[in-house]
Amino acid sequence: MIFRKLTLIVMVMLLLWPVTAFAQNNNAKPAEAAPKRRLGIVNEYTIKPGMMTAYLQWAEKEARPLYLKAGVTTAYFFTNLYDTDERNVVTFIEIHDSFAAIRARNEAFTKNNSQEVRDAWSAKAREFIANTRTYMVEGLPELGWMNPKLKSQPLYYIVTERFIAPMRGRDYEAFLQNDWLPLLKKSDANGMLVSRLRYGGEMGHYFVFTPVLDLTELDQPSKLTQTVGAETLTKTQQKLIGIVQRSENRILRLRPELCVLPAPATAAK
Repeated sequence: MIFRKLTLIVMVMLLLWPVTAFAQNNNAKPAEAAPKRRLGIVNEYTIKPGMMTAYLQWAEKEARPLYLKAGVTTAYFFTNLYDTDERNVVTFIEIHDSFAAIRARNEAFTKNNSQEVRDAWSAKAREFIANTRTYMVEGLPELGWMNPKLKSQPLYYIVTERFIAPMRGRDYEAFLQNDWLPLLKKSDANGMLVSRLRYGGEMGHYFVFTPVLDLTELDQPSKLTQTVGAETLTKTQQKLIGIVQRSENRILRLRPELCVLPAPATAAK
């Protein structure tokens, strides 16, 4: 199956969903406590065998400039690091504020890139790409948090996909917000980014990105386990029985040279 999961793109895309979009300002006023939910257009590309290196070079030098000309300000590009048999899939996630912004981006892409350039881009893409899957996710910033102690953009993300039982989406979101997020903050973990599928697939489909600064972090028990203990963690996770039907996970690697990264947020004085 063609990368039925996220991304990075989310991008994350999302991947990763963008760190700046989900990081919460500790100095925010009460009226600012509900950040805007942004939309992520996710494109998962299955690259033809033996062409990954050439594709990544082309994406950086020829494809990325077209998105810049279209006015795209935030986009994330991921490659699969650890996944079953889908190492040949890349994920590209564009982040937009609204459908109106997406329409403006589409118009700018056509206006600012000539027909000749677009035709050459499409033809070259077909040389590399065997299959494409496109869908849309919605970021849930109220459920996410990035540790303000992080000094740089994490390069790795553990992506956990959860498929929720019908009519239990609110229960799952309440669990993340009221049970899981407080434990993350208490343990001084790296953070958590959350999005859910909006269009293009199975309903009740959520993506949880856990940032990892260095893969050697995975050699030790997580900060969560070290802080609250394995028994408490297990009891907390048991609350998901009947809510989560199944889960899958993998590790994605962010490719900053292929992203369109937003300007760092200015710290409040």
